[in-house]
Amino acid sequence: MTWILLIVVAIGVIGLLLLVRRRKRLSAAASSKIRSAWNHAVSLPDTHRRLLEADKVLDVTLEELGYRGTLGEKLKKASGSIPSVNAVWAAHKMRNRIAHEPGASLSDAECRSALQAFERAIFAFLRS
Repeated sequence: MTWILLIVVAIGVIGLLLLVRRRKRLSAAASSKIRSAWNHAVSLPDTHRRLLEADKVLDVTLEELGYRGTLGEKLKKASGSIPSVNAVWAAHKMRNRIAHEPGASLSDAECRSALQAFERAIFAFLRS
């Protein structure tokens, strides 16, 4: 009798863990909003502005998924769901350089790399 109870409890715990760890999904409206924001961001002529906007789109994406806090806090919480999370962190740090360091400049290659990292992260959630 005790073994059966232990098995039932174990199955319940496993089920609960699977439910909690289930990947969050975006609504169709949120996905559409994010795609539109992404298309706007990548259409901007200035590479630095493109990077700033792409960072905002990722922030909005994570917000729509229920993550709260600064983008850094959201990245920490969502790190298991983000492909190439280290590349996304590097991209976010590049964004911070542009936003906070007077005269900061990035090469076109650095901006392209950062945009690709943001795109992989954002579109991983849009495909869910």
